[in-house]
Amino acid sequence: AEAYLCHMKAYRALLQDMFPEYKCLPNHHMAMHISEYLLMFGPVQNWLTFPFE
Repeated sequence: AEAYLCHMKAYRALLQDMFPEYKCLPNHHMAMHISEYLLMFGPVQNWLTFPFE
């Protein structure tokens, strides 16, 4: 979960650096919460994705 969050933060920072005018999408916001869900619910292959769809 920590590695995922670290990579997501790096991705978002790089996206902002490369495209300063780009606006964060709701999916980007939701992706930042996945690390919390990894800790709560374990591996993603057992999840339902209805809240993200």
